Order: sequence, then C-alpha cells, then structure tokens
Amino acid sequence: MRSSKLAILALSFVVTACASSPKAATVAPSDASPNRITSDEIAKADVATAYDAVYRLHRPWFKDMSAGASGDVFVYVDNRALDEGKEGLRQIPAGEVVTIDYLKAADAVLRFGPRATGGAIIVTRNR
Repeated sequence: MRSSKLAILALSFVVTACASSPKAATVAPSDASPNRITSDEIAKADVATAYDAVYRLHRPWFKDMSAGASGDVFVYVDNRALDEGKEGLRQIPAGEVVTIDYLKAADAVLRFGPRATGGAIIVTRNR
C-alpha cells in the first residue's frame, strides 16, 4: 500500500513538472510550418536582415543534415539565384521579406539541379 502511494505521488510530481515546463509554453502554433518563415514571424523576431531571421528562427537550414545532403545551401531570391549564397541574405532587409521557404537537399536538387545539394532557401520579397 505504501509503495502505491509513493508511485502516485511520484507520478503526480512528474505530470505537474511536465505541465509547467518552459517547453510547453514555447510550442509553435499549429499553423506554423517547419519549412517556412512568414513576415509576421520575422516581425516578432525583431531582426534586421533575412540572414538574421533564418539564423534566429531556423538555424539548421544553413546546414542541411538530411540524407544525401552535401555542400552549401543554395539561395534563391525573387526568382533568381543568389551567387553569394547564404551570406547574400545579409543584404536583404527583413522588412522586405514576405516569406522564406526551405527545401531539403533531395527536393532542392529536383527543383534547382546539382548546385542545390545542400538544400535551398527561397526568399520572396515584397518589392
């Protein structure tokens, strides 16, 4: 009987601790996409450039770790390749960005060819 009470007490402690953990409060909204950053998310992040937005909100995009990924991430802005790669994102003011999308390596290669073996970041601006 004593062990049952201890088990119940321990279980209630674990449930209470999990319910009040900081992670529970930081769960992304259900409509947030793991492969898209919106202008609203950028505004809330209070960043200066597109690079800062990706770095703060989805840093792993800079180094695709999916199967078959190799090389640097390919960056595409307003329907054109950005020769400077991810560093070129530093030249794009955050206020001009509508969306930033991400493609894993396999999808990026299908869309952009072998130069996108490290995945692709696609920026759409409002200009």
